[in-house]
Amino acid sequence: MSKIENAVAWAEQIAADDRHGYSQVHRNSPDYDCSSFVGTALAKAGFPVSIYSTTRNLGTQLEKAGFVKCGKPWKRGDIHLAAGHHVTMSVDASHIVHASQSENGGIDGQTGDQTGKEICVRSYYDLPYENTVHYRYAGAVDEKPHNVIESCVKTESARSFDRKIAGAYHTNDRYNLRVGAGMNKTVILTLPTGTSVRNYGYYTGKWYLVKAVVNGIVYTGYVAKEGLTRG
Repeated sequence: MSKIENAVAWAEQIAADDRHGYSQVHRNSPDYDCSSFVGTALAKAGFPVSIYSTTRNLGTQLEKAGFVKCGKPWKRGDIHLAAGHHVTMSVDASHIVHASQSENGGIDGQTGDQTGKEICVRSYYDLPYENTVHYRYAGAVDEKPHNVIESCVKTESARSFDRKIAGAYHTNDRYNLRVGAGMNKTVILTLPTGTSVRNYGYYTGKWYLVKAVVNGIVYTGYVAKEGLTRG
């Protein structure tokens, strides 16, 4: 996976783990505030960004790391930054992941996520600040492993999100990967029994939206829930 994919995947995993909550007082694991959360996601993925970042110095670090200003439609890994206020990260065109606030609506609280929303994935919203800047990593394509390419097949957007289902799975039989949720949707390819896939919390009905690498190609599509086993 590319560095930007690794950064977003880490952020989604932390958001799905209630051991991690929001705190500006204890902001470097297990709890995070908005800027240390994004900074740590990027640092763990290999970007030259500090885990001690603040919203006031993150923009300069992003530009030095190869991020450029961008606009809609948002892409996975885009950073939305309002210096001195807040920062979020896109997980797709219409959702973000961010460290929001503690369980009491303030800057600190009990360790871990008490509400399920302290660090979470939610629908995208425009930050209400005039100094908001949107960044996109310009070097992501160059950093994919040379033997791995992304499939160009377009898939339908998922209708629902549940962070509890996010994680690694494998197919328990031969199952078709489809462009949408339903037996009537076009088949992208058939996944062999035991194929490793990853879900990031997105689904439509009884179909999970997953990523899978088959013969050096990264595919994104839907697999019936019944065809997947965790682990």
